[in-house]
Amino acid sequence: ISMAGRVEPWLAIFVDATAAPLYLGRGKRLASMEQRLAAFARPGGDSCSAPGCDVPATRVEMHHAHTDWGDGGGTDIDNLAPACT
Repeated sequence: ISMAGRVEPWLAIFVDATAAPLYLGRGKRLASMEQRLAAFARPGGDSCSAPGCDVPATRVEMHHAHTDWGDGGGTDIDNLAPACT
């Protein structure tokens, strides 16, 4: 932990973490609770990802950020971002 503190200014620790998948592909449209927690723990994940918006993560939804679900995007952690409705 002390080494990680010198690399990044934040560190997320999950107690009793499970091996929940973060890459669901096209198998599920909505983000899972584990995906939401992982997204919120990323830098900038504590609020809406829209430029200039500061709505807290507790009041946003998870959106397909790079490729929309309707355009064939997967429900994968690297394609999800917190955003306002």
